[in-house]
Amino acid sequence: RQSRTKGRRTIHEEEDNAETPSVRAIITALFILAFVAQLTALNFFRSTDARLLALSLFFSPLGVITRWRLSKLNMWRPNFPIGTFTCNILACALSGSLGSILAGNPDPRERTVLVSVIAGFGGTLSSVARFIVEILEGNDPVLFRLDGMYYAVSSVFWGCVVSFVFRASVDWVESVGQPAAEAAAAAAAAASADGDA
Repeated sequence: RQSRTKGRRTIHEEEDNAETPSVRAIITALFILAFVAQLTALNFFRSTDARLLALSLFFSPLGVITRWRLSKLNMWRPNFPIGTFTCNILACALSGSLGSILAGNPDPRERTVLVSVIAGFGGTLSSVARFIVEILEGNDPVLFRLDGMYYAVSSVFWGCVVSFVFRASVDWVESVGQPAAEAAAAAAAAASADGDA
């Protein structure tokens, strides 16, 4: 404890040797604690709906962190928020590709994981609220500035295109793989027929 006199008052300063943790360290510790709690909770949930919820909550922070890092790209072009655009397009690609895999009727465990990734990671990666705010910020009817409308139309257009391409690519891979599998089955049948004769 140090004392010094300033005018008529005496100021007592205490030396604090203990370090105060930063906000970042506290948030990191809470994130790791929540992550471990989610992994532990998966062992206790037995029903499919409960596991779906737990896995969705497990993947959600990853989408939030990705969105937060990509939002820094919004500074690059103020009239077109490229970070939010990238997040929404990545969410469309994820939903398109995993949605087509879901259409192939995977087993219940795979279905639970795929739906959880779409709902947890993809759901937090895309954001309708920020999308609306950026559309409204980009429009100014007095100055006839329609940057928000251009952003909205291009986001919806490219979201549909990317979803279609990712959905169609999975279908294309399956269609290319079917003739090869059929040819291999026919060759195996012919070989077994030759062996029997």
